Amino acid sequence: MQATRSSIVSSLRWISIAKLSGQVLNWGMTFVVLRLLVPDDYGLMAMATVFVSFMYMFADLGLGVAVIQARDCPKERLAEVFGAMLLLNVSLCLLLMLAAPLISQFFNEPRLTAVLRVLSLQFVLGALASIPRAMLQREMHFKVFSMIEVSGALVSGLTTIVMAWLGYGVWALVGGTLASTIWSGVWVNLAAPLRVWPRFTFAESRQLLAIGGNVTLSRVMWFFMSQADVFIVGKVLGKEALGFYSVAIQLSAMPMNKVMTIINQVALTGFARIQDDKETVIRSIVAGVGVISFIAFPLFWGMSSVAQEIVAVVLGAKWSQAALPLQLIPLIIPLRMLGSYMSTAVQGIGRPDIDVRNTFQGMLLMPPAFYVGCLFGLPGVSIAWLLVVPLLFVGNMKRLLEAAGVPLQDFYANLKLPLAISLGMYAMVALIRYLLPLDVGAVVSLVLLVATGATAYAGTFWVVGRERFLNVLRVVRG
Repeated sequence: MQATRSSIVSSLRWISIAKLSGQVLNWGMTFVVLRLLVPDDYGLMAMATVFVSFMYMFADLGLGVAVIQARDCPKERLAEVFGAMLLLNVSLCLLLMLAAPLISQFFNEPRLTAVLRVLSLQFVLGALASIPRAMLQREMHFKVFSMIEVSGALVSGLTTIVMAWLGYGVWALVGGTLASTIWSGVWVNLAAPLRVWPRFTFAESRQLLAIGGNVTLSRVMWFFMSQADVFIVGKVLGKEALGFYSVAIQLSAMPMNKVMTIINQVALTGFARIQDDKETVIRSIVAGVGVISFIAFPLFWGMSSVAQEIVAVVLGAKWSQAALPLQLIPLIIPLRMLGSYMSTAVQGIGRPDIDVRNTFQGMLLMPPAFYVGCLFGLPGVSIAWLLVVPLLFVGNMKRLLEAAGVPLQDFYANLKLPLAISLGMYAMVALIRYLLPLDVGAVVSLVLLVATGATAYAGTFWVVGRERFLNVLRVVRG
């Protein structure tokens, strides 16, 4: 068991280094693309992504997670899973091609038809890579897995930049997406070739289908909860407002998506390996919460504190309306990260039903909140996030922690210090901004404020929470 934990920590450390390097490149390329494209391009892509993302909820019926979580997975079962995924993804591709004109008509955007039809090719390409990808995670080959993902992001970014530079508009975003899918699909099959032919009978995979059914149900409800804002903003406020909003969401969630991809890939396999050792599960959850809260609160609250400067320096004046959403939404991202980690942990120990219940409640509350928020424009939608996410977090955590056997006080004790110090950091940044001369340029202001925030957080944590800081380092180092 100790060997498993050491392997997990080692993998997490190596992947973090690899993906951090890739993330820096990815952020740089994203900012270049934002300079080349206009809000309409992002709004159109966001409309398409809503429907593509929804159909992706069904792309593997949760079988990828089930393969990772299962104690054993013989070739006969893999062949059936492969057959199920081929049938499903070809059907989804055809369905999206047929539905594209109706979706375009709904949004009153004729260009959306061609965009959706090209993006539908992802389903067929993805079906060929889903099982090899799951097997890489199951066997804990995270180094190979992370390098494929990092290189895929690099290919996507370069493709998008070149096409945007040549004036392809929204097709630059489409081309980047497909380039990444093709690249990752080829290399994941080379790294973990699937040496079985698809079978279209499912006697051996019924247990996996049962597990995958809960995962898929949770994903579908998560989609309605998390993507409803894009759908509602696009329909009520229009594609230009959606462009501003989607960029703010993208920048707000980009660090979360990348960091949680690293953590959840390792955590799902790791918790599946130790699911019978309850004490190790509890210790691992508490340690993970400590690391995430230590990083997430200063990172995202720091982003919020300098949102206006980020938009002015990085995006330019044409994106000014994205500043307020970028200031408000990052405030609740740490809670979403902790919720994602706990959901993965509970899935790893064989309790996906808890995640289904939690996501169902979010699906009931979030869409109405977004619709009401739209009545007040983009600020209203952003405030909806701030009001509903903390409310859901408290109830969801109670159920997740009970399922994992983690005491509530141990969980929340890990949040108090990072939360308090981040609040002080936010106040310090606001004070320095107030004291800066009016003629200080946006670039200088951004540099000074970021330096102030980082120094305030690190210095305060070192003074009042040195032992906690050293504990986090020990966890990361293994």
